[in-house]
Amino acid sequence: MTRIHLLVLLGVLPACGSGVQQNGDGSLRIVKQIDAHWQSDVARSEMERALADHAEIAAVFAHDDDMALAAATVCRQKGRTDIKVVGVGGLPAQGLAYVTDGRLDATIQRNTGAAVTIDFALLACSGITLHRQIGLGPRVFTKATVAAGGTAQVAPGDFYVAMLRNEHAKVLDTNPEVDNVFRIGMAAPAEHDAWGEQVRQELTAAAKRYPQVQMDFRSPGDDREPQRAAMRWFLDQNYNVILVWAAASGDLAGLCKEAMERNVKVLVVGGEPSGDFGEQCYLCSIGVDEAAIGRAAAETIRGLVQKGGALVEIQGSMTSGIAQQRHRGFAEALGHRQ
Repeated sequence: MTRIHLLVLLGVLPACGSGVQQNGDGSLRIVKQIDAHWQSDVARSEMERALADHAEIAAVFAHDDDMALAAATVCRQKGRTDIKVVGVGGLPAQGLAYVTDGRLDATIQRNTGAAVTIDFALLACSGITLHRQIGLGPRVFTKATVAAGGTAQVAPGDFYVAMLRNEHAKVLDTNPEVDNVFRIGMAAPAEHDAWGEQVRQELTAAAKRYPQVQMDFRSPGDDREPQRAAMRWFLDQNYNVILVWAAASGDLAGLCKEAMERNVKVLVVGGEPSGDFGEQCYLCSIGVDEAAIGRAAAETIRGLVQKGGALVEIQGSMTSGIAQQRHRGFAEALGHRQ
């Protein structure tokens, strides 16, 4: 029986970083879990140690594309071009570029949820009830599928979105019969990275599909007071919907609660809200299903690894919900037990 040994580079997994996890018949083994704290330099140095300790490594799963690239670079430098490396992110200038030029074997692209967010904003303005949390499936890109747009991985949230779009097609008509304009404002801080810019671009593109939507951004910076000032401006201008970036939501809880009390719809973009952000502060949060990312990574590695070996997981940080969910989905899909 062929045994596949997996090396998983984890951001943080202090309890079992050096333990071995395997599936029921022992054919798939995570032989090392690396605490990288989302840091590429840590991923690089720990990958060097992993290669020295485990000659049988066949694949690496890293929780983001930059850590994956760091691990892949080490593998190439050590002459281990046989090791398959899978990352997470899938941004055009990062993960997709790394897969296209062969530096990574696959990337799991996070769904920004932008198109769903704009659709849900319109539905909310029409009084349609929304589920509190929506987790969307990612897309898997290998070199063979990049040109075709990758392969969609469906999560439960995708079925719910499809159902709502079908039931309320008239509300989502791109050629509306009435001249109402719904104003949507983004009160999140400016994201000084490629991911934040991607979300902004996709929200803008999604809004442009609808002549009845006006999409505006006021993102003066990362400081708390400018964030609150942007939120207050949208409230004073009587916007219909305010979008809040998940990572910044905790600092805006009071204003978001006020907005909801004034019948201004608040939607959280990029995942579940942070901090003291109760249900009275928002209608719905929209983001990728992080566990589905882990499941997609596991299935991708199954397809890439044919002759067996060992697996390393590089996590972002096990103190973060994102890393915890990615690891959980990954381990569950592989059928691992301690």
